[in-house]
Amino acid sequence: MKFILTLFNLSGKLLFLLVLGLLLTGSASAQVNAAFVADGPATGCNPLIVKFRNQSTGATTYTWDLGNGTTSTEVNPSASYTTPGTYTIKLIAKGASGTDEEVKSAYVTVYKDPVADFSVDVTKGCVPMGVKFSTANATAGDGSLSGYSWDFGDGAPGSGASPSHTYTDAMAYTVTLTVKNSYGCSNTKTITNAVTVAPKLTAEFVASGNIFCAAPATVPIVNASSAGADVVYAWDFGDGTTSADIQPVNHVYQHKGLYTIKLDVSNSAGCKSTKSSTPINVANFNVDFTIPAIICQNTTLSSTAVTTPAASSVSWYQDAFLLSNSSSLYTTMVKTGKQNIMLSAMFGACESKVQKEIEVKVAPVASFTMEDKPYCTLPIDIKFTDNTVGAVKWDWRSGAGTSATDATPTFTYTSQGYFSPSLTVTNVDGCSSTAYRSLYVSMPVVDIFYTTADTRLCENTTLDFYAYGNPLDTYEWDFGDGSPVSTDARPSHTFPAAGTYPVSLKYKTKDGCEGKVAIRSNVVIYKKPIPAFDGPATVCGYNAALFNDLTPDPTTDRSLVMGRWYGTHGRPECFAPVRRRAG
Repeated sequence: MKFILTLFNLSGKLLFLLVLGLLLTGSASAQVNAAFVADGPATGCNPLIVKFRNQSTGATTYTWDLGNGTTSTEVNPSASYTTPGTYTIKLIAKGASGTDEEVKSAYVTVYKDPVADFSVDVTKGCVPMGVKFSTANATAGDGSLSGYSWDFGDGAPGSGASPSHTYTDAMAYTVTLTVKNSYGCSNTKTITNAVTVAPKLTAEFVASGNIFCAAPATVPIVNASSAGADVVYAWDFGDGTTSADIQPVNHVYQHKGLYTIKLDVSNSAGCKSTKSSTPINVANFNVDFTIPAIICQNTTLSSTAVTTPAASSVSWYQDAFLLSNSSSLYTTMVKTGKQNIMLSAMFGACESKVQKEIEVKVAPVASFTMEDKPYCTLPIDIKFTDNTVGAVKWDWRSGAGTSATDATPTFTYTSQGYFSPSLTVTNVDGCSSTAYRSLYVSMPVVDIFYTTADTRLCENTTLDFYAYGNPLDTYEWDFGDGSPVSTDARPSHTFPAAGTYPVSLKYKTKDGCEGKVAIRSNVVIYKKPIPAFDGPATVCGYNAALFNDLTPDPTTDRSLVMGRWYGTHGRPECFAPVRRRAG
């Protein structure tokens, strides 16, 4: 401890400063300050152990009130809290200079544990047994439920508030549920023998035969169920009779019908199993088909077999003649008159038949002719005549887009080409048939040409003319030069003078068609040129000589187009004419 003495005079001047240090042992102490904190979490689940760390100063002794009914004088005590709630902690610190305390209200909090609880929707059953679990009665304590952990007793884990689980082995199962709340506190509940699973029941039997051709019919039955002890059997034979026997052996069906055998097995654990046989048919066969009462000759008869139950095979007959072994019938009715169509259906070894009558009416045989005449000009009218016996109705088609309904129509054709006229006739029974013909409408085609041995058409050239196309009966050739006409089929004509000649032919065909045709290109005859030239009469060896072409132009509008020079000198290389037009 230090003491400072300062002296001043009346005028305020410092006279001297005295500082004394006095060490007083045991006569002066530091101030006491109580303080503490939890050395770790101060909140948690039961049991909660809290260790306190003393942070007091100036103290030598400590007294703790730990809030759970216990006290301590340790410097840093620990305490266990097992009851949910809040706890106030008090520390009293003492020292030489005095006493101090610190109180922390609700400093420690212990949360309530959740309460695990669950139920099952069914406690007993058979393999495989499905169980649904519920945690509707579980509570969170403090906070909220945040986790569910299941042990279903068969080694399979689970989670969730309402899980479902299937047990596949027969035994009693102990189920455990652990729940956790949002503060991490947990609780577990175990129910011993919560679920009891019994062995599986399997109803099984063998009924020998499912198709019988007549009643009464005896059906052998063998019970092959896998059921164990304490089992009840209930048989229903489908004909109004029942049995509780384990092995009924045989059952007799007295009447025709369709029956199903049903077996129910059950035990005291509530397990059940059912087996039903395939339908047993005792002479209960339905066979039918539909056909018209009347049909026309040469038309297709079609029908489909209707069988109940489905037949193993079917056969169609026409007056005992086999038509088809298919379920569908397609046959052309050629024979006329009344006939029987029969359908035979097999059901295993059992046969069921049905027969129906049909009348096949005579069908007309369509026939017609077309007017035979030459086709010389368009349009052309052609008359058609029906030759059918017994026709009362006609439907004509010209093949050119027109039609008619009378017996002898006339159709007009406005173009050349191939056509397919047809006639459909109907008789008094309503039966019909159709005939088709081919028609080719073609006008006469004639063209004229010539041939000649000359390579050039010059004056006095002779040409040989001929016609090509339809066969002709008469000819009248006009050569265009004023000469008399020729009636020859292949005339020869000489043109003495140059000029252009429009040759034509007036003809009459073998079918009687008359016409006239002109040659495609007029005949042009040219005037023959008269060759002339001049040049030196004598030429020395190896000297060039100039010759001039003086041939007059055979026409007035073109020059000479062709010329050839000839020399008589023994050495051709000395003959070198020059072709040049004079003037």
